[in-house]
Amino acid sequence: MPPASRANDNRGPDVSSQTVVFRARGLAKTYGAGETAVHALRDVDLDISEGEFIVLLGPSGSGKSTLLNILGGLDAPTSGEARFRDLERRAVTPSEIKSIEPALRGDYYGGFYTPSDFTGDIHKFTIGLARACE
Repeated sequence: MPPASRANDNRGPDVSSQTVVFRARGLAKTYGAGETAVHALRDVDLDISEGEFIVLLGPSGSGKSTLLNILGGLDAPTSGEARFRDLERRAVTPSEIKSIEPALRGDYYGGFYTPSDFTGDIHKFTIGLARACE
Protein backbone atom coordinates (compact mmCIF):
# COMPACT_ATOMS: atom_id res chain seq x y z
CA MET A 1 0.00 0.00 0.00
CA PRO A 2 1.54 3.37 -0.94
CA PRO A 3 2.25 5.76 1.94
CA ALA A 4 -0.28 8.32 0.68
CA SER A 5 -3.19 5.92 1.17
CA ARG A 6 -2.08 4.84 4.66
CA ALA A 7 -3.33 8.10 6.12
CA ASN A 8 -6.91 6.86 5.88
CA ASP A 9 -6.51 3.24 6.98
CA ASN A 10 -6.05 3.85 10.76
CA ARG A 11 -2.69 2.08 10.90
CA GLY A 12 -0.61 5.18 11.45
CA PRO A 13 2.51 6.30 9.58
CA ASP A 14 4.47 3.91 7.39
CA VAL A 15 7.49 2.94 9.49
CA SER A 16 8.65 0.05 7.29
CA SER A 17 11.82 1.92 6.29
CA GLN A 18 12.61 3.10 9.84
CA THR A 19 15.33 1.63 12.02
CA VAL A 20 14.18 -1.13 14.36
CA VAL A 21 14.70 0.08 17.93
CA PHE A 22 13.38 -2.90 19.90
CA ARG A 23 13.36 -6.47 18.58
CA ALA A 24 12.12 -9.59 20.34
CA ARG A 25 12.40 -13.10 18.91
CA GLY A 26 10.92 -16.20 20.51
CA LEU A 27 10.52 -14.33 23.79
CA ALA A 28 9.10 -16.37 26.67
CA LYS A 29 8.83 -15.78 30.39
CA THR A 30 7.69 -18.40 32.87
CA TYR A 31 7.34 -17.82 36.59
CA GLY A 32 7.53 -20.89 38.83
CA ALA A 33 7.66 -24.50 37.65
CA GLY A 34 5.58 -27.61 37.31
CA GLU A 35 1.82 -27.46 37.72
CA THR A 36 1.94 -23.98 39.25
CA ALA A 37 4.04 -22.45 36.44
CA VAL A 38 2.67 -19.22 35.01
CA HIS A 39 3.54 -18.57 31.35
CA ALA A 40 3.48 -14.77 31.16
CA LEU A 41 4.89 -14.70 27.60
CA ARG A 42 5.05 -17.44 24.98
CA ASP A 43 7.03 -17.19 21.75
CA VAL A 44 6.69 -13.42 21.25
CA ASP A 45 8.15 -11.91 18.07
CA LEU A 46 8.05 -8.12 17.95
CA ASP A 47 9.73 -5.24 16.09
CA ILE A 48 9.24 -1.66 17.20
CA SER A 49 10.64 0.88 14.76
CA GLU A 50 11.96 4.34 15.41
CA GLY A 51 9.09 6.83 15.46
CA GLU A 52 6.46 4.12 15.82
CA PHE A 53 3.75 4.52 18.43
CA ILE A 54 2.37 1.31 19.91
CA VAL A 55 -0.25 0.43 22.48
CA LEU A 56 -0.27 -2.74 24.57
CA LEU A 57 -3.78 -3.81 25.49
CA GLY A 58 -4.87 -6.84 27.42
CA PRO A 59 -6.44 -8.01 30.65
CA SER A 60 -4.57 -8.10 33.93
CA GLY A 61 -2.02 -10.90 33.88
CA SER A 62 -1.69 -11.08 30.10
CA GLY A 63 2.04 -10.22 30.06
CA LYS A 64 2.05 -6.50 29.18
CA SER A 65 4.28 -5.44 32.08
CA THR A 66 6.46 -8.52 31.70
CA LEU A 67 7.11 -7.65 28.06
CA LEU A 68 7.96 -4.03 28.91
CA ASN A 69 10.23 -5.10 31.77
CA ILE A 70 12.17 -7.41 29.46
CA LEU A 71 12.42 -4.85 26.65
CA GLY A 72 13.53 -2.21 29.16
CA GLY A 73 16.22 -4.46 30.61
CA LEU A 74 14.62 -4.79 34.03
CA ASP A 75 13.98 -8.52 33.68
CA ALA A 76 15.40 -11.41 31.66
CA PRO A 77 13.39 -13.75 29.46
CA THR A 78 13.19 -17.45 30.27
CA SER A 79 14.00 -18.06 26.61
CA GLY A 80 14.31 -16.07 23.42
CA GLU A 81 16.12 -12.86 22.71
CA ALA A 82 15.44 -9.16 23.30
CA ARG A 83 17.56 -6.51 21.63
CA PHE A 84 17.72 -2.74 21.76
CA ARG A 85 19.27 -1.17 18.66
CA ASP A 86 20.84 -4.54 17.83
CA LEU A 87 22.62 -4.83 21.19
CA GLU A 88 22.04 -8.26 22.66
CA ARG A 89 21.94 -8.41 26.43
CA ARG A 90 22.02 -11.37 28.76
CA ALA A 91 21.61 -11.81 32.48
CA VAL A 92 24.80 -12.25 34.48
CA THR A 93 25.52 -13.77 37.87
CA PRO A 94 27.23 -11.90 40.73
CA SER A 95 30.52 -13.73 40.04
CA GLU A 96 30.34 -12.79 36.34
CA ILE A 97 29.76 -9.15 37.30
CA LYS A 98 32.95 -9.17 39.36
CA SER A 99 34.93 -10.87 36.56
CA ILE A 100 33.66 -8.33 33.99
CA GLU A 101 34.54 -5.40 36.25
CA PRO A 102 37.04 -6.45 38.93
CA ALA A 103 37.16 -2.93 40.40
CA LEU A 104 33.60 -3.30 41.74
CA ARG A 105 33.35 -3.78 45.49
CA GLY A 106 30.43 -5.05 47.52
CA ASP A 107 27.70 -7.58 46.84
CA TYR A 108 25.83 -7.69 43.54
CA TYR A 109 22.73 -9.71 42.89
CA GLY A 110 22.53 -9.76 39.11
CA GLY A 111 22.47 -7.44 36.21
CA PHE A 112 22.80 -7.43 32.47
CA TYR A 113 25.77 -7.54 30.15
CA THR A 114 26.19 -6.87 26.48
CA PRO A 115 29.40 -8.10 24.79
CA SER A 116 30.07 -4.55 23.64
CA ASP A 117 30.23 -3.19 27.22
CA PHE A 118 34.01 -2.92 26.92
CA THR A 119 33.73 -0.75 23.80
CA GLY A 120 31.51 1.91 25.34
CA ASP A 121 28.46 0.79 23.36
CA ILE A 122 26.55 0.42 26.63
CA HIS A 123 26.35 4.20 26.67
CA LYS A 124 24.63 4.05 23.28
CA PHE A 125 22.15 1.64 24.88
CA THR A 126 21.35 3.79 27.90
CA ILE A 127 21.34 7.09 26.02
CA GLY A 128 19.27 5.57 23.21
CA LEU A 129 16.83 4.06 25.69
CA ALA A 130 16.43 7.41 27.42
CA ARG A 131 15.80 9.16 24.10
CA ALA A 132 13.30 6.51 23.03
CA CYS A 133 11.35 7.20 26.22
CA GLU A 134 11.15 10.98 25.65
